[in-house]
Amino acid sequence: MNRLWQIMPSMAFKLGLYDGVIKIGEARKRGNFGVGQFARLDGELTVLEGKFYHARSDGSVRLAEDDDELCFAQLCFYEAPQAWNVPGGMDMTQFGAYLTSLMPFPNFFWAFHLSGQFANVTPTAPPPFTKPYPPFADAIKLRQSFPASDIAGAVVGFYSPPFTGDTGVPGFHYHFISRNGLLSGHLTAFEVKEATVSAARIDQYLLQLPSTSEYEGATLGH
Repeated sequence: MNRLWQIMPSMAFKLGLYDGVIKIGEARKRGNFGVGQFARLDGELTVLEGKFYHARSDGSVRLAEDDDELCFAQLCFYEAPQAWNVPGGMDMTQFGAYLTSLMPFPNFFWAFHLSGQFANVTPTAPPPFTKPYPPFADAIKLRQSFPASDIAGAVVGFYSPPFTGDTGVPGFHYHFISRNGLLSGHLTAFEVKEATVSAARIDQYLLQLPSTSEYEGATLGH
């Protein structure tokens, strides 16, 4: 059984609630595979094979420490029953269509792991912010990009159904970690050169809500 654990409804996060709500040490108990955002938007989290990578806006990547805090995360203990070879030359849009053709995505959460050689990737990471925090739509305009070509690595990703707009991240969500651990971040583009992909349906979706008074009064509806 694959269980997806998430901290922070995405709508609250998009409203600009970026204070840390869980430490890495606690998050390790929730999964060995996943994505997330560090407190104050200080970089991107990518989790693969139990390693928690912290990609920052200066292009550096380090292993996160137990006391580091997250303001958003999606994690699972990844188990995939099957893998496929991915045709070379696929970009992000084509890959999403290919993965959808393999799996009946529409009303389920899925986790997927794409690993191999990439013709190009564009990982990104935002800088840290101070209060008053800007809305997420404004904050992501300041993301720094770190394009690379002919690079080995892995994409850690999730698919969330269209009806999860207030809680999850609808559609495909991709993070990247290079094989040497020196390049990481939220992906805005990639092209596959030679890779394999595995995918696993999420059977349970657990949303952990923040309890601090910092979030009282936030409007999460439309």
